[in-house]
Amino acid sequence: MATSKSTSIKAIELTKSVFESIQGGLGLLKFSVESLTPIDEVTDLRPKKWNMICSFFETFYSSIPSKYNVSVDLDKNIVSSIEKLNKDYSLFGNTYRITKMQ
Repeated sequence: MATSKSTSIKAIELTKSVFESIQGGLGLLKFSVESLTPIDEVTDLRPKKWNMICSFFETFYSSIPSKYNVSVDLDKNIVSSIEKLNKDYSLFGNTYRITKMQ
């Protein structure tokens, strides 16, 4: 019996794939989710929009992980509003859409 992934897991995987496509696999060390909060009305207990704070080491030489706040829309496969929390700037644009996840 196959089980489908929860929407929270899908939101995490989508976010991680966006950062991996920008940073590369080695530029995304120890990816972790610090908070994951649904931001849409939950009618069927499967929220499709999330707010996430995640962190990861961007390089082997990083002394502390970079922390990001992002919005995830699973209906559109969009990760948007990418904000780097522990710096004054971000290397990422505003919105990314994943068309195919591996």
